[in-house]
Amino acid sequence: MVHMKTKSLDSVRAQSCRGLVALVALCLATASPVIWAATVIDLDATQLPDGSLNTWVNKGTLPGDFTSARTTAPAVVEAKAGKGIQFSSTAHYIGSEVPTSLTGNASRTIEAWVSSSTPQGEETVFAWGRRGADGINCSFGHGTDLSFGAVGHWGTADIGWEGNITFGEWTYIVYTYDGDYQTTTVYKDGVVANSEVLSTPLNTAAVSDSGQHACFLWHGGPPKFHRQAEQAPNLLHYIVDKFSQR
Repeated sequence: MVHMKTKSLDSVRAQSCRGLVALVALCLATASPVIWAATVIDLDATQLPDGSLNTWVNKGTLPGDFTSARTTAPAVVEAKAGKGIQFSSTAHYIGSEVPTSLTGNASRTIEAWVSSSTPQGEETVFAWGRRGADGINCSFGHGTDLSFGAVGHWGTADIGWEGNITFGEWTYIVYTYDGDYQTTTVYKDGVVANSEVLSTPLNTAAVSDSGQHACFLWHGGPPKFHRQAEQAPNLLHYIVDKFSQR
């Protein structure tokens, strides 16, 4: 089971990992590395009523909500220290179209609160892009695989958590990509878990395997997507505030 807390972004298809999510967010890059950019996707389950949730309202700047894409809709459930959206192999969401500002080598940040009691090599939280050439995908996850458990870009651009991953309780995970420096960094509970500089820029696709405009996939819950590669100080301040609410 995976739970998640955070906010999110554009074209999204949520595919489930087995767990709960409370919050997720996604942002796009701006000229300054210090100022927070607009939150494109903002999904929050903490104040929702219990029960099946066919549509998860996006409070971010990107038009469009997330709707159930399988026969079973994800459900809002009471979890330890709050609520979350419970996902499974048959329950996930799909969102609106991915903007061009989140394709190619664009900088981006995704942050999420998740809780999973079933470790798996690959467990996607939020994603867009598709299969194909190296660097064409963007799949942020909470998995144990040392090569791609954190982010799957395809090929050598993949990155794992270096063993810095928590199960059985809420954990705050963040992925940032700085397009100018071609650098991927993942954080766990406000601390850098792993980082790498890519030899070539990303080329995140705007169209999925099925020919749709890139959709985000959920394996767990709500994400938050920013338009900027955030820096560690910002993440540390954010997590202190969030942990006080656990």
